[in-house]
Amino acid sequence: MSELKVDILQEVANSGAFSINTMDLTHTPMWYARLGSNQTVTRNTVTTVASFTGGSTITEPSTCFDGTTFTVPESDTVSYAGSYFIFAQTQTEFSSIGNDGENAFMAIHKNGSEIAKQKFSVVDEKHFQNVPLHLECINTLVAGDTITVVVQNADNNGGNAFIQQTGTNFGGFRLTKV
Repeated sequence: MSELKVDILQEVANSGAFSINTMDLTHTPMWYARLGSNQTVTRNTVTTVASFTGGSTITEPSTCFDGTTFTVPESDTVSYAGSYFIFAQTQTEFSSIGNDGENAFMAIHKNGSEIAKQKFSVVDEKHFQNVPLHLECINTLVAGDTITVVVQNADNNGGNAFIQQTGTNFGGFRLTKV
C-alpha cells in the first residue's frame, strides 16, 4: 500500500472545493475480463456471453466473477452493496457468413432482467460485416445480485454470427457504498 505524506495542503484559487475526509477510496468488488475465444451466436437467439477468461482477468474478491456472471459477494462482516459502474463491449462478426449482417444487439442484465441495452440495425437490404457495441451504466446492487452480458444477432442468409475474442470485454466496480 502506498502512503502520501505532505507538509501543506492548500486550496487552489480560493475555490472552497478542497476537502479531505476518511472516505473509503477502494472500489471493490471489481472485475474485468476479455472473451477467452470466439463465441458463436445462433441467429435471432438471445445468448449469454460466456467464457470471459482471456487475457487480463482481474477479480477482487476472487470469488465474485466466474467468467460469465458477476455476483455481488455476501459477507457477515462487510457490506458490498452500493452503486456500481458496469461496462461491456462486444465485437460481432458476420464475415464468415456472407458479410450480410442485419442487426446486432447487446444488453447488460441484472438478475436476468435488462438494465441497459444497445442495438445496431439496418433497413432496405443494407448489410454489414463487423459491429462493435459498447455499453455502460450505473446501477445499485446488493449482496447476491448477478450481472451478465447477453447478445442477439441476425444476418440476411440465416447464418450464425460470432462474437470475436478481440474487442469483447466485460467489467465493473463499486463506486460508492450504500
